[in-house]
Amino acid sequence: MDFHHNYHLESEKTEKIFRKILKEEKIKILLKELREHHPDTFLHSLRVCLLALDLGIENKLEDKKLETLAYGALLHDIGKKEISLLLLEKPDKLAPPEKMQMEQHTRLALKKIADFEDEIKFLVVGSHECQKNPYPRKEERRKDSRGTERRKNANTDLKQILAIADWYDALRNSRAYKKPKDKLETEKILREEYTGNPEYISQIITR
Repeated sequence: MDFHHNYHLESEKTEKIFRKILKEEKIKILLKELREHHPDTFLHSLRVCLLALDLGIENKLEDKKLETLAYGALLHDIGKKEISLLLLEKPDKLAPPEKMQMEQHTRLALKKIADFEDEIKFLVVGSHECQKNPYPRKEERRKDSRGTERRKNANTDLKQILAIADWYDALRNSRAYKKPKDKLETEKILREEYTGNPEYISQIITR
């Protein structure tokens, strides 16, 4: 499967793992559904997978984690198959009720990937949680230390890498409602809003 992207990928291993995962029948079926429903989201998912893998390789993740990351990246927006095209293609800012509906795509994704490993499902549902206004699960504000620690530990390296790859690609490419942003503006937004490891911002901005 060939598609166009303008990213500078650091590792040849990235493409190898990417192609391997794309050959799996379950992945092919799900991505075909997404491509037929909304081609832009399909292409975004492919680009995010390449970016996340490349970043994971740079950070010396073991092969098993890299494959988990690839699955999570390819499937992180699969729930948008269930979102109306009127919302996905809306050229204006979403109204609050529409925004709430759009944010349900992570939960909708879980229904479509119920037979995947828990680690992959964790990545998919957590792909928008490394930001100042996380969803679908909001930041816990419990006063007890145990609750705080659970939220802290939820920000794994895989989730943070997927989150930064997703956000970087979303900012750098055009959408129905916006033009692409340059690297300078992209980095500024990420520095202000991304709550994961800031080193990942420095790394991904070179792609």
